[in-house]
Amino acid sequence: MIDEDETYVYEIMQDDKHPLDECAKLLAESFTKFNPIEAYLKTTYDQFFSYASTLINDALNDETLSIVVRHKGTHQIQGVLLARDLYLQQHHSSTTDAHFNPIIDLLGELEDHFVKEYERVHGTKLTEKSVVSLSLEATHSDCFGRGIATKLPKLLITHARQMGFKNLIVETTHPATKHIYINKLNGRELTSINPAKWLWKRGGNDKYPFGNYMTQPNEVSLIVIDL
Repeated sequence: MIDEDETYVYEIMQDDKHPLDECAKLLAESFTKFNPIEAYLKTTYDQFFSYASTLINDALNDETLSIVVRHKGTHQIQGVLLARDLYLQQHHSSTTDAHFNPIIDLLGELEDHFVKEYERVHGTKLTEKSVVSLSLEATHSDCFGRGIATKLPKLLITHARQMGFKNLIVETTHPATKHIYINKLNGRELTSINPAKWLWKRGGNDKYPFGNYMTQPNEVSLIVIDL
């Protein structure tokens, strides 16, 4: 346990302690219902559940960074935050072939931009335990407005700082999430991509998968937080 209050307990995710399928279900329900880009792509619950399950397994294989929120009375999962060491994420990932969803490649371009800027500023290659990548976060709809969505990344920031990480990055597709990371967690926007103008080059078949994406604000932002 890394924190608790009267209602919830916050714990580092462990495969022998937490129902990982329940975590994947919460992520799939949240992103297919509320994430504007997944809604535009018509990503199905089953597709996102499979993707989230893979991310969870990858996260558990390298660092103890992901966090689970449980209700003290019911023990049900009420919130999930998945995070990985960015170096390990880029070199040891099982999601590179998740071709059903071009957003994965779009986010990859944002991360590549960050890595180039990081290596330019620091004059050295990215290494392990340098940068945390916050991959996914979801809160059960019954818990909206109770501060979990803000508290989870705050706990990750403290935990990652104690582990020796220097920066945290997160990509945002929702204005409310961007507001949290910039205005409440002192993040800064490093770069962004307008999905409607983004050219997807996978497989040599250039196309604009988000060409009709009109949601405002219509950009995906990469936020950097210094730890």
